[in-house]
Amino acid sequence: MINTIQSETGKAVDAMAEGTQKVENGVTLANQAGDALKQIVTGVENVTDMISHIATSAEEQSSTTDEISRNMDSIAEVAKSNVSAIGEVANATNEMARLASELKDLVANFRISSHAEAAEVRTIEPRKKSHAKLTLLKASGSN
Repeated sequence: MINTIQSETGKAVDAMAEGTQKVENGVTLANQAGDALKQIVTGVENVTDMISHIATSAEEQSSTTDEISRNMDSIAEVAKSNVSAIGEVANATNEMARLASELKDLVANFRISSHAEAAEVRTIEPRKKSHAKLTLLKASGSN
């Protein structure tokens, strides 16, 4: 009976030692799992930070894109104004060309004598109060 008790006690001690070993292994595995979970949480926090930065960058990019769009609209308006102004300049240029041609035709009506005859030339001199004074000059041609 003592042998049986000793044998059973030995088995119980062995079972307790084996259980203790398994518990220690379980604690080690639990610690490793805890460390792995901490790494996972750190990784998730890093990914969350990256996502936050990406979202902020996307918002800034969207804002910049909106500003570029507004600037392009302004440029288009200025271009339209320039086209209109160019049309006005073209019209003014055509009018000046017409007037120059008309002036040329008028000047062609004047004769300059190649003899010793006197030719009359009119000049306009400015006066102090922005009035013009018409003066008649006599010029002699000598050819």
